[in-house]
Amino acid sequence: MGQEDKSNFDSALEEYHKAIIKFVNGDPKQLKEISSHTDDVTLFGGFGGYAHGWDSVERRYDWASSRYRAGEVRFERIFRFETDELGCCVELEHQEVRLESSSENASRILRATSIFRKEGDGRWKLVHRHAEEDSAKK
Repeated sequence: MGQEDKSNFDSALEEYHKAIIKFVNGDPKQLKEISSHTDDVTLFGGFGGYAHGWDSVERRYDWASSRYRAGEVRFERIFRFETDELGCCVELEHQEVRLESSSENASRILRATSIFRKEGDGRWKLVHRHAEEDSAKK
């Protein structure tokens, strides 16, 4: 697909992937920037628990990203769709990461569902992320 064929949503997903890679290296800034800062934003994170509303989600991003020391992520797209107002992406995130509690890298596979909404400025913003470790590890 050429650059001219790429939708704004595809570009938003590229930015999201860059943000996740920074996140697993301990930096939540870009993920915060591309997230909605509204009261209806939600997070079901890869370390368990959940957050609802921007203040809670922001604190959870800070906490979760601080658990990572270094990492790489490969994204395997399962499904993606977009309408004029909403976009969704279902992926496997193949992570090679070093967590705070270890001096060795760990392999993790997260099943991630991400929902985006076009907000008032016309930009895609992350409004929900659900990520959990895939215990089956096919």
